[in-house]
Amino acid sequence: MKSRVPEEKTSTLREFRNRQTVWIVTDPFEAPGRAAGLPDAVIAEKWLEACLNGDNPTSGRAPTRTETLANNQPKIHIRRSLHGGWLGPLWRGYRAGLGRLKSEIELTARLHAAGAPVPEPAFIIAKRDGILWRAAFCTVHIEDAVDAIRFLQSGPQNATLQNAAQAAGRAVANLHRLGLRHGDLHLGNLLIREQQPDCQAWVIDLDGSHLGPPLSAKEKRRQLDRLCRSLKKRGLIDRCGPEAQSAFLEGYSAACSD
Repeated sequence: MKSRVPEEKTSTLREFRNRQTVWIVTDPFEAPGRAAGLPDAVIAEKWLEACLNGDNPTSGRAPTRTETLANNQPKIHIRRSLHGGWLGPLWRGYRAGLGRLKSEIELTARLHAAGAPVPEPAFIIAKRDGILWRAAFCTVHIEDAVDAIRFLQSGPQNATLQNAAQAAGRAVANLHRLGLRHGDLHLGNLLIREQQPDCQAWVIDLDGSHLGPPLSAKEKRRQLDRLCRSLKKRGLIDRCGPEAQSAFLEGYSAACSD
């Protein structure tokens, strides 16, 4: 893993507008997206509605759904883009603009191209409703992966738990080495996939995140403290015992020193 993300652009984004619809797409997904009918307003509405009617887990993350573009194409994971914070419910699922979404897809594309443990971005789809927007952020679906909340709630065996914790520590550390300050690092924004004998982990939802120099010790501690608070808030600290916590820190320290 390189210690910096290249300054040059690593993926070209194109923006298309059709009536009230905006489609912002990465290079690999323009052709399959067009084959599926995007950015047509009717098709865009279908994708947005699919997300609205999708899964809304107790993890507190936005509703999500998977859809298929065309034959021989990977599944696309659709995440409804919502305002966060305690004022979020007042927006009723709308956004005031698309600036933060554009920043998120650009950042995700740069990190993915650098080999960082983030999902591959596909496109943003948005539709204007008056002066506000409904929007979704779409990435390549990672099969068999679940967020860390669901993973812990499933009661994994101790060996699997330690492998997953170590993988999560490596994933977070690799992003910190690249200079990523995650805007909201909590259990719901860690994806875990069980694989024998190891596990894999990804960091997701980079809304409000930004790149800079490698993190200082204070910044690292602040980010890791947020993860710890997330464990306590969800009542999962006991399911992630001392051995798993040590495994996370071992994975984090090893990746930081690579």
